[in-house]
Amino acid sequence: MLNTATRSASIKLRVTPDQKERLDQASRMENTTLTGFVLGDALARADRLLADQTRFVLTEPQFSEYLAVLERPVRDMPKLRRLLTETSIFDR
Repeated sequence: MLNTATRSASIKLRVTPDQKERLDQASRMENTTLTGFVLGDALARADRLLADQTRFVLTEPQFSEYLAVLERPVRDMPKLRRLLTETSIFDR
């Protein structure tokens, strides 16, 4: 998963001796390096967070329904139109 040949940036972390020992111990239990252990978990969490904010997965029926909703004619919503066209309190 981690390609050491392309690593050119570094991240420095300050931790307490107890935190470092816990991370060292856990990385040994996983039979990996401390860097691999910390980076693997950090990247997995980053991927989950970014995926939640940038993409979603639908089944074929869900996707068809999603497209159908997007293709519906726009409803007239006078209150929303008024809200979006009136001057903001910050612009007064």
